[in-house]
Amino acid sequence: MCPLLLRLANGHQQCMALHLYDTKAPLEYSYTHAYSTYSALVQLYARSGQLPSADLLYMCGKLTSPQCRAGCDTIKDTHHIFIHCTCYTEWRAKAIAELHQRTVSKLAKKGIEKADTVNLLDTVKLLFSDDIIWPLHYSTYYLGHILRFNHLMPTTNDPSPLS
Repeated sequence: MCPLLLRLANGHQQCMALHLYDTKAPLEYSYTHAYSTYSALVQLYARSGQLPSADLLYMCGKLTSPQCRAGCDTIKDTHHIFIHCTCYTEWRAKAIAELHQRTVSKLAKKGIEKADTVNLLDTVKLLFSDDIIWPLHYSTYYLGHILRFNHLMPTTNDPSPLS
């Protein structure tokens, strides 16, 4: 592995430890048809360790404390913002519900019965939380990492993805 990639993989809280996740290139949709360019920008800053969270602003002398100001009693780093912060609990719940519904819809379009994909649908509900489904038991969806889902899909004659 290239020394620069190795340094990136081991730094910034394993942000670039790509060997743990699906190695297929993501579909172009997420970048060319993103809901907003803001989403792509946030992901870029998060992956490079430059999202201006309280912990980084504190290290730069811009804040007097790295603590979350939402009353979470913890350091407000990127992971906390996207996974644990109580300010965003409702948004995460809505995103999970929408993602679950979209997955059910795509499975139905492919002719795959919901009963055959119980494990997949249960996994979708856990994407925005630290759980055993993640290789390090540490969610990194906000970095654009994609879990390996192949083992959760029923065998079909159609090899095309759920796109």
